[in-house]
Amino acid sequence: VWRQMQQACISRMHDEERAEYLVELEPTIDGALLLYFPQYHNPPLLCAHRSQLLLQQMWLPFPNRMDILAHGLQALASLPTTNRYTLPVQLDLWQTTLRPVLQAYLFGLEHAPQLDVEVYQPLFDRAAEEEGWISTIGKAALTLLNLLEQSSSLQPSNDDSDDGDSNHGDNTAQSQMNQQLLADDDNDDDDDEACWPLVQQDPALEYLVQKKATGPGGITIHPDSLDFHRIIVLG
Repeated sequence: VWRQMQQACISRMHDEERAEYLVELEPTIDGALLLYFPQYHNPPLLCAHRSQLLLQQMWLPFPNRMDILAHGLQALASLPTTNRYTLPVQLDLWQTTLRPVLQAYLFGLEHAPQLDVEVYQPLFDRAAEEEGWISTIGKAALTLLNLLEQSSSLQPSNDDSDDGDSNHGDNTAQSQMNQQLLADDDNDDDDDEACWPLVQQDPALEYLVQKKATGPGGITIHPDSLDFHRIIVLG
């Protein structure tokens, strides 16, 4: 199936595109799927999803995997500071991953019912003798708090922003992707319907954006709150 999809994508490329994407690929090596779907290549969106997948789905159930934690934070730090997804994703990951772990360690697992007691209690019991684990968690928490501070100080408001990383900018980029898809279909010889679906907004990330929105029911990050959390983490 992969090979058929690959060949179908290659056949729809213009000569220049085909040469650009395949010049360094051996015939027996499958290239990254995004090489064949350039219209869907949205780095901030991919980084946001990667950080969520690594931290929420892969690290939280296996908190001793510090390599996954590091990779998740690296993906999170790769998000452009003023991108509309950056602050909502950072805040969501703080509230659902590192903060509950530290809260449970300091005040007891009953304060973080989403954590598996059988997984975390042995780690907490050994933390006094093996400080490396909890020390790494603390450093990761400080890193995420610093990212939150940078993003919250540079995030444009919902009313006065119109730059390339704002909502308008994302919609413009999405519109350009869709225009390219439609143009590619218009250049085809057959009369079939559009081969590839148009680019759509991601409902999960849009929910986080709306949840963070300023105004009634919105979320505002206060510098004093970040400093207070830093004091607790540094202990």
